[in-house]
Amino acid sequence: MELTKTRYRTIDMLRGLAIVFMVAYHITWDLVHIHGVAWPWFTGPGGWVVQRSIRWMFVLISGFCFLMGKQPVKRGLITLGCGAVVTLVTLLVLPEHPIHFGILTFLGSAMVLSAAGKPILKKCDPYAGFFLCLLLFLLTQDAESERLTFCGRELVRLPDWLYSNLFTAYLGFPGTAFSSSDYVPLIPWLFSFWMGCFAYRVVEKHRRQGLLTKVSCKPLEWLGRHSLIIYLAHQPVIYGVLYLVFL
Repeated sequence: MELTKTRYRTIDMLRGLAIVFMVAYHITWDLVHIHGVAWPWFTGPGGWVVQRSIRWMFVLISGFCFLMGKQPVKRGLITLGCGAVVTLVTLLVLPEHPIHFGILTFLGSAMVLSAAGKPILKKCDPYAGFFLCLLLFLLTQDAESERLTFCGRELVRLPDWLYSNLFTAYLGFPGTAFSSSDYVPLIPWLFSFWMGCFAYRVVEKHRRQGLLTKVSCKPLEWLGRHSLIIYLAHQPVIYGVLYLVFL
């Protein structure tokens, strides 16, 4: 997906690095949750930190690239469609581990919503916007647990009626019956996406786009340029290979 006439190689490289981490994470996830490999660290805080870090990379990079890209609504709808395919395939092949509102559904939604709010994203002071979104992310990162928190301290208990159906789960308020093996809701992750948008605005404001070509690694850049295809293909490949290994 071309963003500009000149590729920002460092961004492609970072996206490719995130792809490597994601594939490694999903191999481990399949080993632990599908094939029963005992790996206690993965099901504890360590696995949570790794998953969260990979997600942060994807979302921030996607937000950073958003204002550089063309036809954001079209790209968002394509990504949403790919997310729907992932959901359908997991429902058919792995009904015990379905993916509802995964990373592709989130990214497609974030692109479409951000396209509607693009004038604000481009006019708002980038520093103020970045830190406001960071604050909102920190406040809402425990919304799944029916609370707003800051630095681990509960500030507000959210009402039960927020957690009532699939639409509220899509927003970030999943009910007790909701489950997904890859859940990336709008809240709090949309704030992280917008942090990426404002980070690009800072680079643009100071005309430091040249920094985005300073560091490169061609294999990782290739992965970064083909991240959507790799995302769609890697899980079936991993699942098939591990199925043969554990026959």
